[in-house]
Amino acid sequence: MLKCDIRVRSKDYKNENAYLNGMLIFVRKIKDDPAGYLDYWNLLEKLALVAFVKGIEELEKDIKKTIGTPIEQRGGSVQLEISLQYS
Repeated sequence: MLKCDIRVRSKDYKNENAYLNGMLIFVRKIKDDPAGYLDYWNLLEKLALVAFVKGIEELEKDIKKTIGTPIEQRGGSVQLEISLQYS
């Protein structure tokens, strides 16, 4: 669900940098309340919360790394993905 949630938000941004900064804010909000995010999508009892939080932390690091990379060195479009492990 997170992958879909991230992709659908891309239409709201004018360029890649704006999108990445917006996704960083979004991911940090989820990181602040991961159980609330999963509960909203009725996934709290289906996913391992610890694995989800680890994935969110990795995603945050990847976004920050991409933001710090000059656009001409990014190698094309950015794909933000997260592996969700089922409990």
